[in-house]
Amino acid sequence: MRRTWIRVISLMLVASPTCAQVSPSTNSRNAKETGQIIGTVVNDVGEPVREAQVCTRITYQTGSSNACGGAQTDEKGAFQMSQVPFGKIGVYAEAVRQGYWRDDETARTQTVMPSAQVPVAHVALKVGPKPGELIVNVRDKTSGKNVDSFFVRLIADTTGYCSGVGNFPNQPGSVGARVPVGSGTEAVVEVSAKGYKNWYYSDPSEPSRPVLRLEPGEEKTLEVQLDPK
Repeated sequence: MRRTWIRVISLMLVASPTCAQVSPSTNSRNAKETGQIIGTVVNDVGEPVREAQVCTRITYQTGSSNACGGAQTDEKGAFQMSQVPFGKIGVYAEAVRQGYWRDDETARTQTVMPSAQVPVAHVALKVGPKPGELIVNVRDKTSGKNVDSFFVRLIADTTGYCSGVGNFPNQPGSVGARVPVGSGTEAVVEVSAKGYKNWYYSDPSEPSRPVLRLEPGEEKTLEVQLDPK
C-alpha cells in the first residue's frame, strides 16, 4: 500500500495589536460584502448524507485556498454557510466517516458566484455512491465469549494517498459494530481490543488477498475471533 499522507489545514486568526473603534456604517458595509451558500449533500441515488463537511475553494488574483468544516449537514443533508466573500467560489463536500471516500474533488465541485446583486447561492452537492456496510462481531477465540470493547480500523488507498482512515468502536451494550465502507474501494480491515492480538481480514476464497471490497449498498458480516496475548 502506498505511503499515507495526511494533510492538515490550520486556520489562524491573528488579533490586531491595537483596538480601533468601528463605526456602525463600517459594520453595515462589511455585512453587505458577504453572502451565503445554502444547499444539500446527497449520494448518487439522492439520499441525504448527514454530518458531511462542506468545503470551499476560493479563487484570488494570486491563487486559491481550500477550507473544510465551515458548515456541516444536518439529518436531512442540509447546510447553510454564512459570511461567504463575494466572488468565484468552488463548493464540494466530504463524508469519510459515513463511508464516502475522498476522490478527485474537482469532479464533485460546483462553482458559485455570490454578489451584492445575488448574495445567496444554492447548491446540491454529491459525495459519491451509497457505501456498503460491514457488520463486525467479535469473540474471544479461547472462551468463545463476546468481546465487549473493540475497534474496527479501515484503511483505503485508491489514488496515491490515504482516502479513508477511521476507528469505529462498537457501541456500548451492543455485541457488534456497524461500519460504513466506501463502495468499490479495496480496504484493509483491522480489529483490535485490549489484551488481544490484532486481527486482519483476508478473503476466504483467496487468503493471500488482504483487502475487502463492497459494492453500493452491499452488507457483509464478519465473525472475528481474537487471540489473547
